Amino acid sequence: MCSKQTVPPYGNGSPGKVETPDGVTKEIWSIIDLQQHAANYVLTLVHRFQPDGEIRLCVSDNEYMSQIQGWPAAATMNGAVRRFLEMADDATRARTRVIYCLELLGADTYIFGVRLRPDGSFAEVDDPPETDG
Repeated sequence: MCSKQTVPPYGNGSPGKVETPDGVTKEIWSIIDLQQHAANYVLTLVHRFQPDGEIRLCVSDNEYMSQIQGWPAAATMNGAVRRFLEMADDATRARTRVIYCLELLGADTYIFGVRLRPDGSFAEVDDPPETDG
């Protein structure tokens, strides 16, 4: 149960003006960079190893599953799927099916994970698995 409180005005008190807390914008750009990298990573895998046939991408509301993949929340993982669809050409998009996953599926379904090297930089498709953080 919430108690009744007076909420102070934001920023300088003018309507419509809100100060962004320190670090928030940087965190948002960091998540966008992760989504962009993950989408590009899966696009590279698809073009290299699956030039034909249906592409299945996993979306989920399972916070635990998304955190296992390195995302702060399921919505951020699902944003990477959206980024994939934005980046893909028409032919790739036409053969892509987005499915709802409650748990990890087989090898024919792409789960968008965050692959980082131990130094925090983005891992690439050709990096050996041991570079994953």
